[in-house]
Amino acid sequence: MRIEKHNSLLVADKVVSQLQNNFSNHPDVRYVNQEAWSNCREQGYYLRSLCEDVHNDRVVLVAECRNSDQIVLLFGTPHGSDFDLTTNGATERVYQEQKLYVSTAQQAAKFIHDYFTLAFGELQEDKSVKGNLQAWKRANNVHD
Repeated sequence: MRIEKHNSLLVADKVVSQLQNNFSNHPDVRYVNQEAWSNCREQGYYLRSLCEDVHNDRVVLVAECRNSDQIVLLFGTPHGSDFDLTTNGATERVYQEQKLYVSTAQQAAKFIHDYFTLAFGELQEDKSVKGNLQAWKRANNVHD
């Protein structure tokens, strides 16, 4: 019997591989937990950084976008109202405000690394997630 993974999972696997192979450990991130994630249209992974200070824990959902070949990243914190802890699903606010599309697994891994190690927040032009995201995109030459 031949069993195949959905293409969206293959894309998510490439991102995780890039993350594991190309980015060093960070002293504040103890480890990253990887779980399955699906919203019925996209399948991928729920990645959660587990940090020395639990207030710095972060979550990124990664999958291939259902409407294109781009990789979609939904991001936020596991504390509060960004994600449903029973389904790993993102809230509507995350879908609207905390979403990034990138073209390559390397770009996706770079974003995840920066977000998990809080380098994302160091780019802040203002205190908003949207401002930080725009600054990260400019610094990493990622275009909409």
